[in-house]
Amino acid sequence: MKWIVISLAFLVVVAGSFLGYTWHEFSSPGQGDDWIRVDIDRGSSLTRVAELLRDKGLIRGTTSFTLWARIHGHTEDLQAGEYLFNSSMSNREILDHIIHGRIMTVTVTIPEGYSMKEIASVLAQRTEIDSVAFLHWCTNDSFARSLGIHADMLEGYLFPDTYTFSPHADPDRIAALMVARFRALLSQIEYDEEFVGLTLHQIITLASIVEKEARVPTERPMVAAVYLNRLRRGMKLDADPTVIYALGGNIDRLTYDDLKVSSPYNTYQNAGLPPGPICSPGIGCIRAVIYPEKDFHALYFVARGDGSHVFSRTFSEHNRAVREYRRSRNK
Repeated sequence: MKWIVISLAFLVVVAGSFLGYTWHEFSSPGQGDDWIRVDIDRGSSLTRVAELLRDKGLIRGTTSFTLWARIHGHTEDLQAGEYLFNSSMSNREILDHIIHGRIMTVTVTIPEGYSMKEIASVLAQRTEIDSVAFLHWCTNDSFARSLGIHADMLEGYLFPDTYTFSPHADPDRIAALMVARFRALLSQIEYDEEFVGLTLHQIITLASIVEKEARVPTERPMVAAVYLNRLRRGMKLDADPTVIYALGGNIDRLTYDDLKVSSPYNTYQNAGLPPGPICSPGIGCIRAVIYPEKDFHALYFVARGDGSHVFSRTFSEHNRAVREYRRSRNK
């Protein structure tokens, strides 16, 4: 009887010790005051991940973490990426995040009408992506063609939208994601290049000019029609945004000297479309070029000052509209 009591007491001590050790190992080491970033590389082993978490102070020891993963068959399910963990999270919660790839992400919105340089600047501000590296990929013609873009660079093909990705994502992957979004949305528009009379590159080029000119969405098809009318007549486009692009952007008002800049993007000096897009147009402007305003014969337009335009069929009508705009501006 005495030995039975001693044995039971021993078992209670062992069980208590085991439970105490288990509680200590599996419980969170902190109070949740801090959020800690953990980068898990591709191909990291379970042991390596456990050591990384221990060194960051997120788990008390590696044994319990690896044991829990093995018991539940998750030794090969660890997802690489950047994670944000709280020091109060349990082993189970941390493992669940890594198994399901709940990585740290940022949301970035690229406005319509932004150029590659402006997009690179936004990415650099919202993430840790190197803007120079991003522009390197965007101006690589081989990379552009690998994405199915038949152009020397990705200007115009980085679709303006809201994106969610890792703040340390590779710049080429971000560019590829934006081009993929462009191709996906373009596939939803039915059009025939022969009927439109423009190649895809020309459509996006003209759409980028319309994006810069048409502040009022309902005027997009009319602005597109004006430029298409001028192209068919062999007239120069005389589009201010193309000159601004040639000058590097960030110009509020052009001077007559600016209009003389030597550049293939200067549509005051060169007939036809510029070599490529000057920004990333939204889907509305792309549609406007493919489906311009019907039976719209205007060849000119001038701003009213409120974002809308006055459209004219003749040069004399246009000059009257210009004089009226200048009088209202001076007032």
